[in-house]
Amino acid sequence: MLSNFCIFGHYFYLFRARIPDMSNENFFHQLQSKPLILEMSRDISKHIKRGHPWVFSDVIRHRPKAAEGSLAILKDRNEENLALGIYSPTSNMTLRILKLFSTKLNPTDVSDKLDQAICLRAPFFANLEKTNSFRLVHGEGDGLPGLIIDLYHQTLVIKLDGAMAQAFWNPMGIALYLKSKLHLKQAYLKFRSSDSKAENKKGEFLFGPIDHEILIKENNQIFSVDIVDGSKTGFFLDQRDHRQLVGNYANNKTVLNIFGYTGGFSIYAGTHGAAQVSTVDISAQAILVSEKNWELNGLEKSKHEPIALDAFVFAENAKKEKRQWDLVVVDPPSFIPSEKTMTQGLDAYLRMFKLATALVKEHGQIAFASCSAHLSVEAFNELCQDALSSQKRRGAVIRFSGQPADHPYPFGAPEMRYLKFLLLQLTN
Repeated sequence: MLSNFCIFGHYFYLFRARIPDMSNENFFHQLQSKPLILEMSRDISKHIKRGHPWVFSDVIRHRPKAAEGSLAILKDRNEENLALGIYSPTSNMTLRILKLFSTKLNPTDVSDKLDQAICLRAPFFANLEKTNSFRLVHGEGDGLPGLIIDLYHQTLVIKLDGAMAQAFWNPMGIALYLKSKLHLKQAYLKFRSSDSKAENKKGEFLFGPIDHEILIKENNQIFSVDIVDGSKTGFFLDQRDHRQLVGNYANNKTVLNIFGYTGGFSIYAGTHGAAQVSTVDISAQAILVSEKNWELNGLEKSKHEPIALDAFVFAENAKKEKRQWDLVVVDPPSFIPSEKTMTQGLDAYLRMFKLATALVKEHGQIAFASCSAHLSVEAFNELCQDALSSQKRRGAVIRFSGQPADHPYPFGAPEMRYLKFLLLQLTN
């Protein structure tokens, strides 16, 4: 049970009394009176008990016809109740687990998880003057499957991962509960492009003044974030620590940021004394925002080279022109969004990593990154090694790491460590 309050430096967060009229509709859409029953065709009880949050279709003996997002109880081989979760009759991921050894979900189960997620971010709340934006809820990592919530200063951005999560969670109830706990001005529900339907809606504001652009602070760097038109929830919060790391190595160096988006790595390099920074992204709008972010941080305009061009085209041209930089960052979008795209995605990663390696000066540094959950740590390392050897280069590891503390993942599901980041010192 949680204590009555969490201390956040000179801030404090008070857990208020339970909302008197709290009902199922507060946090999730109306639940059926009796959960479905699912039986296993092979025993995976050990994995579930160890904390793996997913059950796939090949494990379920019979998939009952039911509404997307229905509650379901998973039975073990002894007909005992193993887990309660969110059910999908169509997805390969058939069940996303909410609770172990239970047959009932209460609103307090959800409010407790939200409270725990806030307390887990205590170090961030204690440091709001320096960093005021971070992930507040990271789905399964916080015991709330499919629910993603990012905090941008005093704005919440909510994303629901997949059809079952969209059918199950009630974002308005969740947003209002968090509003009762935190100092919030507005909340926005962001849809994935595949969820936008005929009217092509990007999302909807749940409450607040409807501000699309938010100015945030991250390690004292200032960024403009478009929560409506920006990628993901507006910004790539998970690279925060890695941006700081790159900044620490950027002083007096020329820096190339490939797939730079709105200039995250570029700004850190600039504020840490880089001699010259080049930002490359295929989106002309993102490049315009990178220029804006450069100016917001009071950096000299002549030291930033904004380039709106396909990253592969740019890298090929730069290689032909024999251009090189002291420090190169290559942080592409997910080239492997599904298992079906594995071969094509591996080829794309390897091609880009090879090109990027060729653009590093002798004894320079290079940072490789991947946000593809389907790409294992071992496969990522293999790609980086192949990229270096193809260019007859060798490297020493400065740092290898994954997602930061506000993006936790279940200990029993290491494959949910989706982010891989490798900073190398090239030795030749």
